[in-house]
Amino acid sequence: MGAIPCHDPKDLSQAPEIEAAELQEVFLWKTSEESRNLSQKDISRVSGEIADIFIHLTYLCHEFKIDLFGATIEKIEKNAVKYPVEKSKGSNKKYNAL
Repeated sequence: MGAIPCHDPKDLSQAPEIEAAELQEVFLWKTSEESRNLSQKDISRVSGEIADIFIHLTYLCHEFKIDLFGATIEKIEKNAVKYPVEKSKGSNKKYNAL
């Protein structure tokens, strides 16, 4: 797979945020309870927006030869060190304030 046609890294870096806004739109004005009990139509929209986000991230990773799943595991491991459960569970403090 060569370069992604009609996309450059700048555009690809902005696209997930735009798609995330469309994902948020599904939940706009819903209560917490309503957000957990979506209609099939809304679930389909959520699925489509998540797929769009993933597609753009995949294209961006391709551009820079980043292993998305490997980078995700690495970040989870770093977060486990920054936010140890015994200090961070139930807290919304940033790691440097724990």
